[in-house]
Amino acid sequence: MAKIRIDDGHGWRYNKGRLFYEGEQNWIFSREYLGPALEKEGHSVSFTRGADALQKEQRYAEKYRLYGINNQIHSLTARGESGKDHDLLISNHSNAGGGRGTNVWDDTGTPNKPLAEAACKACAEGFGLRNGGVHYRKRKDGRNYYQVLLSNKAKSGILLERGFHDNLEDSKALLSSSKQRSAAERIASAISRFYGKRTSIIGRPTATLNQMKEYAKKKKAEDFFVELAELFYDISLEYGVDPVVAFAQAGKETAFGRYGGVLDKSFRNPGAIKTRQGGSNNDAAAHERFSSWKRGITAQVQHLALYGGQVIPKGQVADPRHFDFLRGTAKTALELSGKWAGPGYGEDLEKRIKDIQNSCL
Repeated sequence: MAKIRIDDGHGWRYNKGRLFYEGEQNWIFSREYLGPALEKEGHSVSFTRGADALQKEQRYAEKYRLYGINNQIHSLTARGESGKDHDLLISNHSNAGGGRGTNVWDDTGTPNKPLAEAACKACAEGFGLRNGGVHYRKRKDGRNYYQVLLSNKAKSGILLERGFHDNLEDSKALLSSSKQRSAAERIASAISRFYGKRTSIIGRPTATLNQMKEYAKKKKAEDFFVELAELFYDISLEYGVDPVVAFAQAGKETAFGRYGGVLDKSFRNPGAIKTRQGGSNNDAAAHERFSSWKRGITAQVQHLALYGGQVIPKGQVADPRHFDFLRGTAKTALELSGKWAGPGYGEDLEKRIKDIQNSCL
């Protein structure tokens, strides 16, 4: 899991909007919603300002009559630099200027656009606001426009503009406790997809052959499927693939040998590999029929190896869809979502992999 630094942007009584001060609402969303949601996901969370920061800022403002102070006490530079040794810095804000919706500004020094896009989408959906997307803003000298990102020492950093505090409808959404909770949970979930432990397709076995068999038995797999674990193990090792990934995938695709879809046992196709021409998922004729389980498993493992970046000598290729453009496009099981199959495929596969790894002998 990730080590995350949260910056509840600005300070006490800063940026008065239609219904709230931005600085104070940043604090509430960060401390009461986003921080706890991330911790619930298992991430390590800390903040750029201390727990008594608002009180200190208020006393400072009243002493020097500097109402609406921004960063005199907690400088933007110090906030960014406090991200050192962290995976991610999130600076929480709300926007102004006549627009609507959620926007994210990514760190131009260490950009992580997939993460920024995922966080922006999750936040917008949670608040029920327009997704304004990810942006990059630089100064004339090419450095990041935003000081907190310019000085960011975390591996990645985003400035999250949840919505517009000068727009009444956006402001109502940003104040809603249920929507703040939903947005925080969605953001935390999106971040977890990037920083949760992922299983590499290419690599040494992450469980034993006996664990694979035990897992299949617990799932009430057909006897032949349990015995195929040995072929999966040996063939996967031959091509540098973690056999746990291949076996978990076969369990998913064949319902542990019980099938029930357009394919059956006679195809000897545990990965639902299609013919070179392909076709509909619901068309049995669009799927390859292999001469043996060894060849069918080899094709599946080679296809996984291809996604993982391996090069298979042409004379050894059993995979009918061994297209060069797929090489290296999914290095982990999670990344198979949207590639091998639709959304959620990789997430489900990861759960199955963990089940195998946690199987007791």
